[in-house]
Amino acid sequence: MREYRLSDALWYCILVLGYLFSNYQLLDAVAFLFSNIPFFVDLAFSIIIKGYIEPLNVKDDVNRQGTLNQFVLHQLLNHFLTDLGDPSKPVFSLVANPVWKRLFDFRAFIQAYRGVENCVYQEVTITEKDFVQSQTNDITGEGKNLGQQRTGRIITDATGGGIWIRTSGKKHMRNDLVVLFFPDFSTLGACPAFYLEYLMTMHGLFLLQGFANPAIFISKLPLVINSKKNCAEDEFPCQLKHAINAWNYVQNVTRSYPKYYFAGDGLGASLCLSLLLFMANPNYELLGLPDYEKVPLKKPFGLILVSPILGFLNGNEDLAIDGSNGMDYMSLNFIKSLEKNYVGSYSCSANDELLRPGLCTDLQTWYEAFPEAGILITWGKNELMAPEIEEFGKLLGKVGRVKLWQVDRKTHSWPFMSFLTEDAQDEKEDSVFIMSGIVSRLTLWQLSSYLQPDSGNSPMNLLTIDDNHL
Repeated sequence: MREYRLSDALWYCILVLGYLFSNYQLLDAVAFLFSNIPFFVDLAFSIIIKGYIEPLNVKDDVNRQGTLNQFVLHQLLNHFLTDLGDPSKPVFSLVANPVWKRLFDFRAFIQAYRGVENCVYQEVTITEKDFVQSQTNDITGEGKNLGQQRTGRIITDATGGGIWIRTSGKKHMRNDLVVLFFPDFSTLGACPAFYLEYLMTMHGLFLLQGFANPAIFISKLPLVINSKKNCAEDEFPCQLKHAINAWNYVQNVTRSYPKYYFAGDGLGASLCLSLLLFMANPNYELLGLPDYEKVPLKKPFGLILVSPILGFLNGNEDLAIDGSNGMDYMSLNFIKSLEKNYVGSYSCSANDELLRPGLCTDLQTWYEAFPEAGILITWGKNELMAPEIEEFGKLLGKVGRVKLWQVDRKTHSWPFMSFLTEDAQDEKEDSVFIMSGIVSRLTLWQLSSYLQPDSGNSPMNLLTIDDNHL
């Protein structure tokens, strides 16, 4: 879809206000708005100065390269990030799932958008029945019923849900590619709809790249910052349980032996790595499931990691090397808050490598956990933990194929930041074009469906050689 415009921002504000006043006490909602009036007044003056007065040569690298929209979003995140993922506070309205879902629906309606190649989405809840599948003599689901067989057991205290993105009219056909996406559960775990437009664009590009019937599942995860939570509910290993459920669920629903990818950003990307380490050395007692049905967890074919948070601070702020020069909206204080809420009582325990996958430096462990196709890691050069991500990527490169993709003048989770703030459609979608191209190059020749003479599209070089892309 086209870039975000003023009409989208206005509709977003209306949706936020609607959610705010319908889900919080009136006095709390009003107090939240009035307490932030000074910030919004200051932001208005900053927009005038940064956008129309300040010379380009005195701006920092990120704002010199980025749009005015990016500056505004950075300021909003700097101000609200600490409490943004707390559903008990009115600021959560900014990232509430219904808000982003209706914003997508609005943009799709205004543009008469039916998705590239008719992509459609569906919200689902994971239940026990999703873990019992009817086995048939045909992988497409047709033919004689051969009875019920459980292919994995649900962890009942970690039920969840998410959003499926599929091709319209092909729900019951064989999938050749399935991506399981874990959102950044520091703020967006409860908002899979935030990623909907980006990943629907990726799905459409997979079709153009030669895949016959790709699918993407955006998992819903528990948040880690909640002032009213029972600490045992949402800290480690709660998210790992949800990830295992989501992984078993996705395999049970697809059932057609496609190529699977894990993907995620921020803590979601770290969860992908934690899940790999768990697969290499399962510890069901850690999950509180000593009698769990130990169905082997199949490794994915590949990984896509966006700005993973690898080691937190591990009790030592010197481990966080600030390569951002203050230009990233992530801060050391926010990382410490994440560590406190996520790590919880497991801090400095024997499970540290599952908590902080960046601390695992044993090459043999990563060799056993490494996916077949390889790993793509991307991050912004000016993000807070950029040096740590680069060093970790080089470590993984010693045991398998790792594509390290550092982007100049970008900060944390830069693909989604650019997708929201670029004022030209081609610049907005650069990252998703490149990622879909990398996945197709890694995967297509491994698919028997692509090698058949009557297969669909052949992969396209969707980025023209005369464009300066990233």
